[in-house]
Amino acid sequence: MKIGIAAAVVVAAVGAQAKEPPPVPYHGAPLIPWAKKVGEHRFRSPRDYDGTIEYYLKTVIWPGQAEKIDICNNTEVRAVHLRNRRSHRRWEGLN
Repeated sequence: MKIGIAAAVVVAAVGAQAKEPPPVPYHGAPLIPWAKKVGEHRFRSPRDYDGTIEYYLKTVIWPGQAEKIDICNNTEVRAVHLRNRRSHRRWEGLN
């Protein structure tokens, strides 16, 4: 019986989702943690496209801070714009 309870606890712990780390501010704009600077005001995400969008959906869009606007979505190019909804904002949007 003790083995069954221990196994259930391990499965529950593994199945629980880890909370995303908060965005790193850059001139007031939320950057995904561990993003690498590749140019002036330009950063590369450490995640793939879908992982990056998922991160921003959870940390920025879901709390109502930004609106997701599809720019292009075809087999060759995918792009979105995150528009800041807040008044008195320090950043307008992210692409």
